[in-house]
Amino acid sequence: MENIITQLFIKFGFVTLETDSRIKFFTNSNSDRSEYYLVLFIKKADLSTIDVNLTEVLTLFESKKALATDVEKNTSLIICVEFENYAEDCVRYKNRLLQLEEDEFFYRKYVIPYTPNALLGLNNQNDIVTSIHQIISDEERFDAFNTQIFANEIYFLAMQLSIKLPFFNLNVARSDDFISISELLSQKISQGEQQFLSSILKAPQLEQNQRDQLLQKVLDPNDTTFDTFINSLIDDAPTL
Repeated sequence: MENIITQLFIKFGFVTLETDSRIKFFTNSNSDRSEYYLVLFIKKADLSTIDVNLTEVLTLFESKKALATDVEKNTSLIICVEFENYAEDCVRYKNRLLQLEEDEFFYRKYVIPYTPNALLGLNNQNDIVTSIHQIISDEERFDAFNTQIFANEIYFLAMQLSIKLPFFNLNVARSDDFISISELLSQKISQGEQQFLSSILKAPQLEQNQRDQLLQKVLDPNDTTFDTFINSLIDDAPTL
């Protein structure tokens, strides 16, 4: 996971100032606004003692505040948690993960669970962004995700990375016979469902608490809002 995260940050113009394999600090001053990210790598057993890890992260954060005056307000924390499998562990630790993301003390937090099986589909790729794009665009994997969001662990991880990394921009290639999402939405789903998806697509511009609520709907296996929306697309979508 460390390798994948590092590749993604470098791809989007970040550099890392830390060699510690458990906690990394990335910075990007090439954009209009400087961005800083702390990345913590833990296992699910560490969730019970996460405060110890967060104290270590805070110590590193305090040391980096001397780099620039905007470090304090422009830093986010990404927590990568290794699970054995999504179906069991995401349900078991759901509340703990949400608690971490809802706690904005010191900095915003994004939790990305991953599994060894999920990593197999992303490792050893020449272009990690292209790989994630191809995975998310795969219709068979999408169908499996629609039926059971944890059915394909590789797909679930790709979705997590594209949603939880604020700087991640996924551009989908368009062919001549491609039907745009906006066109499909106007033809196939209700106005309320269009507004729901629009809120998700605009999530990076939302207030953090609103974004967390939307992500919870997407990722919560007990919340059928997103499943209902997706089914309305799949049932009537034209065959290309």
